[in-house]
Amino acid sequence: MDYWFDSEPWNRLTAFLTFPKETHWLELSFIGLEMAIISMMIFMRYRFLWWRVHPLGYAMTTSWTPFTVWSSFFIGWLCKMLTLKIGGFKLYRHCRPFFLGLVFGETLIGGVWIIVGLFTKVGYRLIRANSSQILDMDLL
Repeated sequence: MDYWFDSEPWNRLTAFLTFPKETHWLELSFIGLEMAIISMMIFMRYRFLWWRVHPLGYAMTTSWTPFTVWSSFFIGWLCKMLTLKIGGFKLYRHCRPFFLGLVFGETLIGGVWIIVGLFTKVGYRLIRANSSQILDMDLL
């Protein structure tokens, strides 16, 4: 599996299975606290129309994804806001298949390249690293 772009998840899984660790109760208590916060956000979002904080946005702030693709999220939000302001809900419902098609098309092409990469050893990289990082990863 040396043709994968990043083998770190597999290395971590191997380490966890080979050398099991004790349960960290403090970490589990923080997971429970986060579940309570997300549950409260879900309740508030469905109970009150004025509640603007989305639980998914809160959960994604702990990931690397928003820091690398924030502009895509912003463009999507801007398109939705402008569509609703200009044409209302009717235009929004009319344009929704187009934007869902963009997301589906990107996902489909990504899946096709994953299958092609299994045979050609050329992967589909969502975010390009600089050339020295790619060379370093290829040597692993």
